[in-house]
Amino acid sequence: MMEMVWMSFCRRHPTTSGPARRSCFLTSVTTSPPWFSMAARTWQ
Repeated sequence: MMEMVWMSFCRRHPTTSGPARRSCFLTSVTTSPPWFSMAARTWQ
């Protein structure tokens, strides 16, 4: 469930700086590996 929280948080803060967005993305990915494919497509 944590990955959903992080993905929602990232999507709600589109104005965040590049590094912050990457950190948020990496956190969501590392919290739940199965979500990597979806996250990768979303963040490309």
